[in-house]
Amino acid sequence: MFATMFTKPWHYLKFLSVVMVLASLYSLAQAQLSPALIDSDDFLIEPIELDDVDFGGTDLDGVELGQQASINWSTGEVRVTGVGQATGGMTPAQGRLVGGRRARENALILLNHVVRDVEIITGITIGDYLVQDESLEAPFIEAIQAAQFIEDSETSNFVRTANIGTTTVTIDASVQLYGENSISALVLPGFQDFYAGAAVQPERDLPFVVAELGDHSWQASAVQVEGNYTGLVIDASAFGVNPAMCPEIMFGGGMEDGGQKIYGIESVDRSQLGSRGVATYFGSVTGASSDPRVGDNPLVIQALGIEERNGVLTGHPIISPEDAERIRLENDLTGFLEDGGVTVASRNVILIMTEDGTDVFASR
Repeated sequence: MFATMFTKPWHYLKFLSVVMVLASLYSLAQAQLSPALIDSDDFLIEPIELDDVDFGGTDLDGVELGQQASINWSTGEVRVTGVGQATGGMTPAQGRLVGGRRARENALILLNHVVRDVEIITGITIGDYLVQDESLEAPFIEAIQAAQFIEDSETSNFVRTANIGTTTVTIDASVQLYGENSISALVLPGFQDFYAGAAVQPERDLPFVVAELGDHSWQASAVQVEGNYTGLVIDASAFGVNPAMCPEIMFGGGMEDGGQKIYGIESVDRSQLGSRGVATYFGSVTGASSDPRVGDNPLVIQALGIEERNGVLTGHPIISPEDAERIRLENDLTGFLEDGGVTVASRNVILIMTEDGTDVFASR
């Protein structure tokens, strides 16, 4: 068949040109659809401390053996590096087999630990919510066990130490916070109801404070409306944040200063919440504007600061009342808030806020 297609030299060249055009179009489509193709320098990545991980009585030390964990708040990937060791009279092949199995087991232990500690909102973690809704515990474990193992030449290292006969294996594993069959799909729809119930029952003893959506009726509608915005980017690149899965956008100050909320988990349509979550964080406005969730014409709003709530830094940007009104009016026309079309650009992740103002940052 192919021999008859290329009876003339230019037939082959024509065919090749068509293939190249199709490949270019495919690459362009992927660039528009996949945040993974955004420059990695624009990602906001938080390294996770592993000092308190329980490995079931083993002697594994996360620092010495290279076990690591991180959250990519831009792509929603939680990634860990599990380490397994095999000692005794084993061949290298046997050591790789046994060490690899233990590395996988320890990677799942790490994932279970790290994902439970991810904050849904400031003050309540996924683990806290699983205690509130015990029916999610078994599906959560299944989601962890279904983690993707990454075993390539860069992340799987097999080392044979002849003098002590030990084989050490490292394997990366990851789960997604956002997307179909993700942690968000499991947790956020129910948490949305839980959070709404907490808002109308202030007498409940909860480990977090609920900020209700603000009433904008006082604000004069003198803002010029464009009506063509596809999403919202909050430029908080001058500030560090303490990220959470469900950031809230405040205006007129933080909640403790009398400010109000224009956006949060209750703003997002339930049909979008599980797959998209509430928002993503990036390390630059360029990255935040390139996320497909905000479309090709996002409204960019400057943050005035990041909220502190109960003495704890949050991931909640604070904007002006005028900008809040502009967001409300634009959203009335295109509905990007209901779709979860929001990103936040931040300088970096703040791990510790010190009293003297010298904050400790997590490097990106």
